[in-house]
Amino acid sequence: MHAHGTPIYVRAHSAIINPYAAHIPKEDGGHLLVMPKRCVSDRTQLTAAELLEIDYLTIISASILRHFLGVNWINYQENGNWSLDESAVQHMHFHVYGRKRGSQSQAFGEALRFPLKGQKHLVSFPPFAEGQVREIQLWITAFRKADSNVQFERAIEALGDSMRSGFQPGST
Repeated sequence: MHAHGTPIYVRAHSAIINPYAAHIPKEDGGHLLVMPKRCVSDRTQLTAAELLEIDYLTIISASILRHFLGVNWINYQENGNWSLDESAVQHMHFHVYGRKRGSQSQAFGEALRFPLKGQKHLVSFPPFAEGQVREIQLWITAFRKADSNVQFERAIEALGDSMRSGFQPGST
């Protein structure tokens, strides 16, 4: 379990999270999170392997929303401010929002709108159900085998290997 939702897909450095309280209902496009396992306040603190893996998971998340919810557009939002004014540690994360024409909760083509921090309980839509999550997990397995995605898989592995071996770009 995770403080903000249930993991759908977990890799070495990050995970796709099914948020407990989605910001956009599934019928209007849906919402997923991508979070690094390591606690960092922003992307400048990520290794190359972590950054590539997180970007790959945002692609998978967008593809999930397109495939399962038929969205017309995707918005990506990087945050690290859940605890900006609190004593808790900041944790960078990505929101992946599906957008649909005719949306009732968020007008298509306009900026996303959310309540202020003290009113965040006002935006809370149900996450993907357990059965849907299992379907998504099976779909991810097939998605990862597509040629273009195998390239991501190999690049992430290669970067991870180079980081473990102490390789520094530009060194001989």
